Amino acid sequence: MENARAQKAALLVLQQGDLVVEAVASINEGVTLVSVPLSTNEAIPITLVNSVKHSLKTIRPLAKVP
Repeated sequence: MENARAQKAALLVLQQGDLVVEAVASINEGVTLVSVPLSTNEAIPITLVNSVKHSLKTIRPLAKVP
């Protein structure tokens, strides 16, 4: 995550045609195992996931403004 300059990351797994959030990691809180459907998880922006899913492109974080 640090190499990507990300503060948060999530592991999504496709199960029976639906995306499931299996784990969420953050710089401050470490890794949390959750195993919940993406549609019910409030921590992960669904619009961002759908954008990546349809474009198949990596989203890079914006540079922080000092």
